[in-house]
Parts: sequence; structure tokens; C-alpha cells
Amino acid sequence: KQAGKNGSALVTYSVTYKNGEEISREPISSEVITEPVPEIVEYGTMVTSVSRDDRISSVHYNDDGQGGYLTFVSGDTMVFSYKTICNATAYSTKGYTASGYRTEMGNIAVDPSVFPYGTRFFIQTTNGSWVYGMAVARDCGTSIKDNKIDLWFDEYSTACSWGRRDCTVYVLG
Repeated sequence: KQAGKNGSALVTYSVTYKNGEEISREPISSEVITEPVPEIVEYGTMVTSVSRDDRISSVHYNDDGQGGYLTFVSGDTMVFSYKTICNATAYSTKGYTASGYRTEMGNIAVDPSVFPYGTRFFIQTTNGSWVYGMAVARDCGTSIKDNKIDLWFDEYSTACSWGRRDCTVYVLG
């Protein structure tokens, strides 16, 4: 947020010599010539998850353009490894995932060869109109290949409203 800058000062010392050798040095006055400017990296708190209703306010990329960090409306920040686009289908079948977890909000189905179980995400539609939020790869399915994902919703009507959409998926960590 702000580049740091070193300051400068003029310091006057009293130096005592004995037999041509310095035996003590004490500052007797100091005057600031230029004030230092502190470096501010980012305002907020680095977290590993955010509430379901939080939204991304800005995305900051590393110099290599791969990963970076997300800043949320709450002021929290979260590191991501990379961003990708996935085609997401909604479902609301109750039961258990392929990895043994209950189907619930945030437990999503993926192609485990692309996203291993346990991979964490932040997901929203590509235009930002819908935010799914925090998710973890916990399930798979026979039709889920490559960058296709299934997002679980607790209400059938909400799943129907979502339908199938392209999503921006931030792979966290």
C-alpha cells in the first residue's frame, strides 16, 4: 500500500581519546533531517477462510502473475496459488461424499486428478453476480472431468436457480 523510505539524521558525538586511541564515544545531540516513511504492505488480516457472505473487493497478483492474495470487503486478506475458470453445476442431493464427508455447503465435487481431495477454494461466477464462497474438494462424479465442478446447495430451489455457470475459482494456499 505504501513504499517505505529511510530517513536521515545528523548526530554529533563527543569522542574521548587516550594516547591517540579512542576510549569512548557518546552522542550529545541529534537532529532529524528527513523523517522515515514506514512501509505498509496491506491493511487487513491474513486469514485462511472468510464468512459465506464476504465478497472480494480486490485481487492482487504476484510479480509472476500466478498467485497472489485476495482482499475482502471485511478487510481480511487470503493467499491464493492460482486462478482458473471452471464450469460449475449445482446439486442438492443429501448424503455423503466420495471422501466420506456429509454433503453440505462448501463440500464440492471435482475431478481429483485436477484438484486433489482437500484442495481449498474461493468460488464466484465469472461476472461476480453470484458468490459461492469457501469450498473444499470432497467429492467426485463420473461426469466431472477436467475443470468441471459440482457445487452443493442445501436447497433444491437454490441449486435450480444456480443451474450451470462458469465460475472464477481461486485455489487457496
